Formats: sequence, C-alpha cells, structure tokens
Amino acid sequence: MKRWTQRTWIKIIAVALSLSLIAAAVALVLSGTGVSWTGWAETVSRPFSRLAATVTGWAEQGAAYFQGVEALQAEKAALEKEVAQLQAAAAEIQAYDPARELQLLTQCHRQARSYVDHLETEWKELARHILAQRLAADPRQLSRLAASQAAQPAGSHWEIIPYPHTTEPRKENVP
Repeated sequence: MKRWTQRTWIKIIAVALSLSLIAAAVALVLSGTGVSWTGWAETVSRPFSRLAATVTGWAEQGAAYFQGVEALQAEKAALEKEVAQLQAAAAEIQAYDPARELQLLTQCHRQARSYVDHLETEWKELARHILAQRLAADPRQLSRLAASQAAQPAGSHWEIIPYPHTTEPRKENVP
C-alpha cells in the first residue's frame, strides 16, 4: 500500500509539471510575443517560484504558530505553579489559629520566666557561696562588708554580689 501511494504521488507530480509546462507554452503563443528563450525560461519558472514563495510563507506561519503555542504552554505552566503556591499560602492562612498562637506564646513565656527565676536563684546561691569562701579565706573582708552595709541609704535593698576575676565584692541594686 505504501509503495502504491508513493508511485501515485510521483505520477501526480509528473502530470502537474507537464500541465504547467503546456500552460506556459500556450501562454507564450497566445500572448503574441513569440518564443524567446530568455523569456521562455522566466515564464516557465514564474509559477514555480510563486508556488515556492507561497509554500515558504505557509511554513513560516506554521513555525511561528508552533512557537507561539510553545510560549503559551510555558506561560501556562508558570501560572499553574504560581496558582499552586498561592493556594498553599491561602490554605496556610485559613489554618492559622490566633488563639492557639497566643496559648503557645503564653506557655513559652511562662517557661522562660520559670527558667529565669531558676537561674536567678542559682546565681544568688553561687554568689553567697563564693562570698562565704572569700570571707573564710580573708576575714578582713567581713569588716569592709559590714561598713558598706551600714553606709546604705534607708529603703534601698542592696545585696553584695561578688564578681569573678575581682578581689572585691560589688554592690548591685536587687529589686
């Protein structure tokens, strides 16, 4: 079947070529210009060049159409991706629960406050322990400590907290 189709197309092309040559010759004779070999070649080739230009134009239009289709498909894919991202963001926004967020933040604040209180207690105990060791090592510091406590103004609450890498304890205001 394929072979028969190929042979048929070849025959159709040959008949079309023959008819176009005959039509060109008749046109030359009827035009009254006579047969000149330079004009004859041009007259015979003119329909074929027009046909080639038409086919080339169609091919260019088809290529431009397919390029436009490919560009539109790429744009469609990009827009579908953007839509999916926006839908995910909308779902996340809809799932947001401010009451739950407040509850979690309150819980975190309580835990942080508890931890800070624990660290404050530990720091005071450590400071007392270090002060007791320094006083045991050098009893003269006890008289300086008593003098600094007596010099405190009334109503203020000062606590002696020794700092590392110093020989003297420092006073700090403790609320």
